[in-house]
Amino acid sequence: MEHSSFKHREHQSVEGRMPFNAILIGAPGVGKGTQCDILKSKVDYAHVSTGDLIRAEIRNQTEIGLSIQSITEKGGLVPDEIINQMLCNHINSLPINQSWMIDGFPRTLAQAQFLKDSGLQITHIIELAGDEAEITKRLSGRLFDPLTGSTYHKINNPPPADVAGRCITRKDDQPAVIAQRFQIFRDSAEAIRTLFSDLEVIIDAKGKSIQEIASQIEKILL
Repeated sequence: MEHSSFKHREHQSVEGRMPFNAILIGAPGVGKGTQCDILKSKVDYAHVSTGDLIRAEIRNQTEIGLSIQSITEKGGLVPDEIINQMLCNHINSLPINQSWMIDGFPRTLAQAQFLKDSGLQITHIIELAGDEAEITKRLSGRLFDPLTGSTYHKINNPPPADVAGRCITRKDDQPAVIAQRFQIFRDSAEAIRTLFSDLEVIIDAKGKSIQEIASQIEKILL
């Protein structure tokens, strides 16, 4: 596998505004994906989700995808160097003046250090800080229909009676697993705060509406 490196990118302003190169972090279930979708409706940018990239590499059976598939099928964790290379390949494929925001990376100290040492020009790091107890309550109430792929909620959006019997709680939505995911995030967030203290902006999402959070993100980036 080739060495992971980002191409040098000389940005120029577009319509009087410099493109943003942002990192969005936050605990599982805090609403990162929702905010990325809202921002997409306001401005043209590339939403870089490492989860989506992994699934695409496996689906397309690329060299990286085959490596990931082999590792995950054996129950292993995808090594940082593979994730780093995948991210480099994607960022390098974007137009020079394309704004982008990475969601789901970095997740480890090694990934954060790689990003710091890479020379990639990052303009913003935004952290969404949520209420872990409230997030756990919401996520653990989710129900998944394995037949249709639809997601419901025990209280907020119960499944129809004719499908309720086949709905399940996914492993990732079990309280013990959610707690583990929170700890992984806390560890990576601490590394990011230490390495990028000059860039990070923390948005307190507790008690705020989705639109209020979106407005704060827009003020930071646009």
